[in-house]
Amino acid sequence: MPISGGTLIALGLLLLHSSFLAAHTLPAPFFAELPAPVEGAMSASSIAETTDDPLWVRQFGSAGHDSAQSIAVDSGSVYIGGDVTETLPGQVSAGARDAFVRKYDLAGSEQWTRQFGTPQDDAVSGVAVSTRGVYLAGYTAGALAGQSTAGGDDSFVRAYDTTGNELWTRQFGSDATDRAAQVASHDAALYVVGDTYGALPGQTKISQQGSSDAFVRKYDLAGNDLWTRQFAISDTTWGSAIAVDETGVYVTGSWRQRGGESHVFVRKYDLDGNLLWTSQFGSDAQDLPASIAVTEWGVAVVGNTFGTLPGQRSAGHVDAFVQGFDQAGNELWTRQFGTDTSDSATAVVADGPGIYVAGTTWGELLADRSYGASDLFVRGFDQAGNELWTRQWGSGAEDRTHAIAANESGLYLAGLTGNILPGQSSAGLSDAFAIKYDRRAPSWRNQLRNGGFEAGKVKWHFYSDSQGYFTTAMPGFGSDTRATVNVTER
Repeated sequence: MPISGGTLIALGLLLLHSSFLAAHTLPAPFFAELPAPVEGAMSASSIAETTDDPLWVRQFGSAGHDSAQSIAVDSGSVYIGGDVTETLPGQVSAGARDAFVRKYDLAGSEQWTRQFGTPQDDAVSGVAVSTRGVYLAGYTAGALAGQSTAGGDDSFVRAYDTTGNELWTRQFGSDATDRAAQVASHDAALYVVGDTYGALPGQTKISQQGSSDAFVRKYDLAGNDLWTRQFAISDTTWGSAIAVDETGVYVTGSWRQRGGESHVFVRKYDLDGNLLWTSQFGSDAQDLPASIAVTEWGVAVVGNTFGTLPGQRSAGHVDAFVQGFDQAGNELWTRQFGTDTSDSATAVVADGPGIYVAGTTWGELLADRSYGASDLFVRGFDQAGNELWTRQWGSGAEDRTHAIAANESGLYLAGLTGNILPGQSSAGLSDAFAIKYDRRAPSWRNQLRNGGFEAGKVKWHFYSDSQGYFTTAMPGFGSDTRATVNVTER
């Protein structure tokens, strides 16, 4: 049966059940219009199980504004990093805004939490994990314990062992504002990306006064600085995300010419800090990258665009994007997607040849699936950039996804909510969250949103499960009822 333009004939209970040759060929979702032969009331339910809901959710925070900014996992643990404006349970506030790191086991049980900072603002923006511990990157407006300030906001890197004992902290920066954005670990080394408005030690400021340069810095696991590369793509350059494999260090960020819009760069260094290549891309408007992941075939970069990327179509005000590159920096494919409102891809993680993209939507990526002001989403893609499935979920108010991680046990998201997620309770004005999902493609419970209809046509939505099947039932019709369903792509 073709994916679009096909016809199904349903008898009796209007039980529709069809399979396709391969699950990955299915666009999601489908929708169909069914002729309604008479006026009347109709209820509907599915005979398929749903795996749309998370496996577990942990909403937590202080009495103030809190956010989980980053997440990392290994085979047995989940680590969350972010910031809080008040005091987490069992912790002590250091000042205005504090950084934190929290450890869960894979079942979602809290193992330990560490809140730390200075009397000024502090935040964790990146988390990485190795066999020896967990590593944080972030920024501070003060001087962390045992450290000294270089001036303005400084970057920091901090290491804990797996039981929550601090191993070391390194605060660094210029005499201006510096902020570390993310950290990655690979083969007994750490790699940090960020930006600076001054000149880092041993480096030269490239941009004009008042503009920023990006930087990459490498540490060993004992906290020794091995090398730093400060660079600029244009008048202003920001470093946003980093990923590492055995072939090198991949960084992404944005650049802007004076008076112009921001666009995206991807750059690769070898493990010794030698520049290998730089790629740039963008639309006719502002483009902002957020995350990068190493895959089996290269790297994937995600973010949002206010315009239309080459070869793509704009869906609304702001769209999400994911772009694939090979290891030599050649573009493989681009996917721009979204709703007629605003959408942003904020995180990406690889899983074999495929990738998972997480973000925030203010619309309905799935038909009739908006929960509130903004929702979190996760979308799976194969290595050719084909969409496999999408999940959308939320609290009924503002929810934002900031990070994603994956292991054999599942997918893990981190972010913030301005309301109460299902089954949870609110701690304050906005809370951090950690969510675990099944890695398998979801199957969906099809529901008719209105409980009655008039003679004519009724919209009905079909979603495929991980086996490539869609199933739905519409009780209440006589055995002589027949209907034609035209299945088309949405």
